[in-house]
Amino acid sequence: MRAKISCYRAAGEQDLSADAPSLHPHQSALPEDLRTPLFLAEYEERSHAEIGGILGCTVKAVESRIYRARQQLRASLGSVLETV
Repeated sequence: MRAKISCYRAAGEQDLSADAPSLHPHQSALPEDLRTPLFLAEYEERSHAEIGGILGCTVKAVESRIYRARQQLRASLGSVLETV
């Protein structure tokens, strides 16, 4: 019987996105469940299927999380750009 794995992070695995020293502050402010799939897709160039396998999620869940992470970044960066 397979153990149930959280969609946020596989049991026993570290937060991979925390290892990137040059993450932009807005990316670092994302919730872990959005930051990790975005990091794996953008910085490690992993496919959505690979990310789903790592996190124990469906491909659709990975796509949704990446989409929401990008939306939050756009909103956050938009407010920064308006003040310049």
